[in-house]
Amino acid sequence: LLAGVIPKVQLIHGKAGDGKTHFIKKIIESSTASTVISINEAFTLLSAIEKLHCLPYKPDCAVHINFLLISTQMNMKQLECKRLLAVIWQFFFDLFVLGYLEDQSSGLSFRLSLGLN
Repeated sequence: LLAGVIPKVQLIHGKAGDGKTHFIKKIIESSTASTVISINEAFTLLSAIEKLHCLPYKPDCAVHINFLLISTQMNMKQLECKRLLAVIWQFFFDLFVLGYLEDQSSGLSFRLSLGLN
């Protein structure tokens, strides 16, 4: 997370077998520090914040966000699905718009360093 700028966001997408995972693994291997945050039915703000805290403060560290498609075939009730989507929306809005994440239940937080004093 580079001081002074919002981190570069790169979207990797494609069909199955296009080499997305291989491409991301190559990026991870070339980075001195990286973590993967999985967005799936078990996603929580706390788990994302804990992973972000494990990264050392280096200009070339990388955070990879892996979306595992949430299928309508899963046995999730509509209320559970809405709750999960709200948590995912909050994660992205808070991180990329506000530059700050906070888990209300634990009080653990993470702030992007924007070079502001």
